[in-house]
Amino acid sequence: MKKTIGASVAILGSAAVLSALTLFTGPGAATASPPAGTAAGTAATPTSTPPAQAQSSEVDPNERGYAYVQQGDSVTVYRQNGGEVVARLTLTSVTYGRTRGHLALKVTAEKAFRLPAKQFIWEDEEGADTAPIDPDRVVRVAAGTTRNVRIDFRNVGSGAIVWASGADSVAGVWTVADSGDPVTAAGKPRLAYIQRGDTVTVYRGAKVAARLRPISATFGDGNGQLVLRVVAEQAFKFPTKQFIWEDEDGADTGPVNSDRVVRVAAGTTKDVRIDFRGVGAGAILWATGSDTVVGAWAVTGR
Repeated sequence: MKKTIGASVAILGSAAVLSALTLFTGPGAATASPPAGTAAGTAATPTSTPPAQAQSSEVDPNERGYAYVQQGDSVTVYRQNGGEVVARLTLTSVTYGRTRGHLALKVTAEKAFRLPAKQFIWEDEEGADTAPIDPDRVVRVAAGTTRNVRIDFRNVGSGAIVWASGADSVAGVWTVADSGDPVTAAGKPRLAYIQRGDTVTVYRGAKVAARLRPISATFGDGNGQLVLRVVAEQAFKFPTKQFIWEDEDGADTGPVNSDRVVRVAAGTTKDVRIDFRGVGAGAILWATGSDTVVGAWAVTGR
């Protein structure tokens, strides 16, 4: 199972992820707390193997990629693992004439940031895509600086600007009406996931939709149980099949009831138990797509 996030091309599955995870499972690593009124490790019964601990992953942020949160004409770029702000990008104007179109961007970089021009696509009203005139150009913005960037296109008009941060990942979308009109966000807000420690915060547009963290992970006699605590600011749902238990050799195991969909009402907290068979020490991965990992936690015996 290949796992990447955002525009990163690093493979996160198998030994690549586990070697990074296990570096941080010794003394001082963050350990998930048990559910209220429950002792850690009691979810697995009976057990011939010591109970496991779910620990926050410390995979290199460059391997885990970026998370993008759009609010109006601006997109904030975060490290998906760690939650640091990397940059803020604002689409300040879109103009076009009979043969040419231009995007004007303002990029404020908290960390050194690079922006390939080919990630920006001008889509017409029929859905046809146009790449920039110079698709191989890479804009680099030094940490602590702001840079104004212009990207040029040919034969474009009304439609939309799409910032495609990866082959299957969209970081921002803006409508294009008349040339020079104010820029506005387009479409339904997308979900963005940012992991800080053992908690993944889920954003819908610029607003927090939910927070999710594992509060226990136990295994024994070939069975494993993962307990998640979900705090929903907005109505939130996820299929349990998104959670994968990966062993130390990189083999992936899905939940026993993979068709189950968990729904959490807005303003409520819910503890969710997910059962697995044939699992042991390794890692828990939250994979929202076949190529997208949004959370990772180590699982080790005591």
